[in-house]
Amino acid sequence: MKNRKALLFGLFVLLGLVVGVYITHIVFYLLGLENTPIISLVFFITTPVVLLAFFAYLIMFIMITSMSQELMFENQFSLGRKSNFYNSHALEVRVRHKRFWRYRNKPAYVVVFSPSNNQIIRSTSRNSVMSIMNGYLSDYLTEKITKSGYRIRNDNSVCYYHGYFVLYSFSDHEFIEKFTNDLAKDLFKIAEDHQIHVFLQPYFGITRVTNPKENLFTSIDNAISARNYAEKNFQEKIYYDEQIIKTVTDDDIKEIERAMENKEFLVYYQPKFSLKANEVVGSEALIRWNSPKYGFSGPDKFLPKAEEGGIMHDIDMYVFKAVCEDLSETKRRGRRLLPVSVNFSLYEFYAPNFLNDLVNTLKSYEIDPKYIEIEITESTSQANSFLAVSYLKKIKEQGLKILMDDFGTGYSNIANLNKLPIDKIKIDKSLIDNIVEDEKTRESVRYLINLCVANGMESIAEGVDNPKQVEILRRLHCDVIQGYYYSRPISKEAYDNFLLENKYEKKNAKKGGNN
Repeated sequence: MKNRKALLFGLFVLLGLVVGVYITHIVFYLLGLENTPIISLVFFITTPVVLLAFFAYLIMFIMITSMSQELMFENQFSLGRKSNFYNSHALEVRVRHKRFWRYRNKPAYVVVFSPSNNQIIRSTSRNSVMSIMNGYLSDYLTEKITKSGYRIRNDNSVCYYHGYFVLYSFSDHEFIEKFTNDLAKDLFKIAEDHQIHVFLQPYFGITRVTNPKENLFTSIDNAISARNYAEKNFQEKIYYDEQIIKTVTDDDIKEIERAMENKEFLVYYQPKFSLKANEVVGSEALIRWNSPKYGFSGPDKFLPKAEEGGIMHDIDMYVFKAVCEDLSETKRRGRRLLPVSVNFSLYEFYAPNFLNDLVNTLKSYEIDPKYIEIEITESTSQANSFLAVSYLKKIKEQGLKILMDDFGTGYSNIANLNKLPIDKIKIDKSLIDNIVEDEKTRESVRYLINLCVANGMESIAEGVDNPKQVEILRRLHCDVIQGYYYSRPISKEAYDNFLLENKYEKKNAKKGGNN
């Protein structure tokens, strides 16, 4: 910390002055000049001033040394190494100093950013890969502030605060744009240079401080709100304004957490029917909320809040454990046991303990991994292709199957499909909806099914609602169908009865297995 070195230098200078004053006293005494009025007046004024300055510098040195030790300890935990990188307290002291001496009435910008999303930020530990990444990012920022082109030494300060990096800038809008754009580009190079394999997606929240008396943490909180809004809407950069408000409060998060504790969330199952075997071959687990306050509601009521509040991992594992518990109960009763696909949110695969949590849960319920299918969205595999392939392979090594959901929407990366260790592809409902009326859509679905065949993957059509769609998909040789035509999502008890009594398998049995 350069301020500490400067104070130490000033401390030695003042100590020299103190010693010099007393030596001068002695010399004047020996020369008999100590009673001279002018000299006495000089000594009377300079002695207390020098002593006061000395002790003031001493107190400041002790405070800065104490702060430095605090930063060393805190950054070893937060950034994976000992360093003097600022925390929020050090930033507040620096901003107050700058406001007092140089920028008393000047507007400023506060930029809050992170190298990844909230789910990863809140699931990291001091030994995690993301913590190491934060350490290298702090080095990058420290190096940047020494470059005159950024003028950060005089005009700006950076710190690490509760999982976010904060820039307090007295510069202009042009500088803010340059800083954020450069950082967004350099972030991936930092990870590549240091061989850090973690999902990276920077999000920036920016607020303009027009009131010099505004509390620093109010400004930071506004910038955090903008940053979280940017993540929620998949935008890299958002400037705060009055329209950006917190859509999720602490009460919302506590309400969802209480609902999990009280087991108000229920797991429903939607059957999957094989067109080749003419029987139910599995199901998808879907979460519902049986709330005393809101009644029975679907995931759109609470999942966006859970995602923004950073507790999606808790929701995902809640569903996974419930599925394992249901499978364990089904096995104990000697009933028909079929695979269940469980959805996991985007970025879950980049959380450090995700795979261990899966394996440990399976072991605790004594569930064979072949009965669990991990369902991911296509965007999960595209977010970081190198890491995705590596992690998906580790999942498959545990005996779990992997499904890619919503395939065929947006810009499907068909060329890279054979590189991913995927077992099954779910063709998106938006395509199935138009398969009867639109020939181009039909041909698109045919192509996707053939693509699955070529890559040794099973094709699953989701959102199948009527017999015409079923017949077309049968002609196209689709493997499995899921949708309201066969069954809506139903409770565990209803699903068990469905496996015993569903008309589709009975109809096939009456026809001697030919359909």
